[in-house]
Amino acid sequence: ISGGIAADNSINIGVGGSGQDGGIAGNVIADINSDIQVTPSQSGSTYNAIAGQKLSAGLLAQSIGGGGGNGGMNITGGINFSNDKNALNFGIGGGGGTGSASGLVDVDLIGDVVVSGNYVGGINAQSIGGGGGNGGMNITGTIAVPKGSASSDKKNAAISIGVGGDAGDGAISQDVSIIHTGSVTTVGADRSTGIIAQSLGGGGGTGGININGLIVKSKNPITFNVGGSGGEGSKSGKVEVIRGSINSSTGKISTVGANSNGLEASSIGGGGGTAGMTIAGTLSAGLDDNSMQTQVTVGGNGGTGSDGNEVDVENNSDISTKGLNSHGLIAQSIGGGGGNANYNVSILSSKNNQVEGKQMINTSIAIGGQPGSAGNGDKVKVVQKGNITTEGKASHAGFAQSIGGGGGNTGTDAAFEKTFGANSERTSLEFTLGRQGGSGGS
Repeated sequence: ISGGIAADNSINIGVGGSGQDGGIAGNVIADINSDIQVTPSQSGSTYNAIAGQKLSAGLLAQSIGGGGGNGGMNITGGINFSNDKNALNFGIGGGGGTGSASGLVDVDLIGDVVVSGNYVGGINAQSIGGGGGNGGMNITGTIAVPKGSASSDKKNAAISIGVGGDAGDGAISQDVSIIHTGSVTTVGADRSTGIIAQSLGGGGGTGGININGLIVKSKNPITFNVGGSGGEGSKSGKVEVIRGSINSSTGKISTVGANSNGLEASSIGGGGGTAGMTIAGTLSAGLDDNSMQTQVTVGGNGGTGSDGNEVDVENNSDISTKGLNSHGLIAQSIGGGGGNANYNVSILSSKNNQVEGKQMINTSIAIGGQPGSAGNGDKVKVVQKGNITTEGKASHAGFAQSIGGGGGNTGTDAAFEKTFGANSERTSLEFTLGRQGGSGGS
């Protein structure tokens, strides 16, 4: 928080603190030759407050990169009472920290896995890149009013600049591999998937909101405003699941609960972060000489989504699911979606009385931020040797998909200008420039 009160030329500058970067995660290697059994009383220690259940797995192997810290909020304010001096206020929100990379995850298991209890999976291997921190909000406010009666001076100005903090970028995730010989059985009533192998790129943070207000008398007001941009998403790693061999089948994968897939292998690129909104307003009065009142707002950009990676599944066993929305086998590579632009609003209002022969020029401009483009999906390969049976509704036996991410949406841009009490020539410009939506991935 920064501010000042002055009767002379004044400059106030405020900058929000930046978020720190996340920590790097190491590799996870699990080489196990043993059967695994988990009962409800042994279910893990991570509590899901919404579901009222503990989250666990027979074998859980994860490498998770640290997320970037959020940028600090900034508030900058200034009051200027001078008759013939300039005033400048500048504020910027803190930038979000960058997420850090996860390590590779390599699981080699020989043995049967039997688990019971809701939210208890069989084998779960994940590499998750850290997400970017959010940009800090910025609030800038300026009041510039002379302490006595004063004629306006076209050379003097009150300037207010506000910038929302940019978000941090997400980080890459590394490869995930599961090689398993044996059976997997889950008997939980809900969300007890047999095998999950995922590489998830970190998503970009959300840009900081920017709010800027200027109240001025007998000075030329100028405001410039920029919304914080969303962070970039990052690429995911390759995912591989091999069970048994083409010449030797292995044990069955079996689940009975709802939302309990048999085998899921996914590589998903990080999505781009959403831009922060920008709202700016100027109110001026008391100008009787030639004057120019200008307000410009520019929306922050949405972050770019990143690519998914290759997915390779070779399963030499039967798969059986019985619950609602419980697919047999899922293999997918999905590009991250582009970040959206946001609201961008510029409002300029004045009440001035120019003397004869003097001119007033009022300009209110709003330029939209560019939405982010999306990432691409990659190659997906599935070799399935064995029967797949599903009994519940909305349960596919198996599907493989490569999906490009969706492009970011445009924001709403609006510029308003209204003048009261003008007795002489006045030129007004209200200008808005929208942007195209972000391009989708392939």
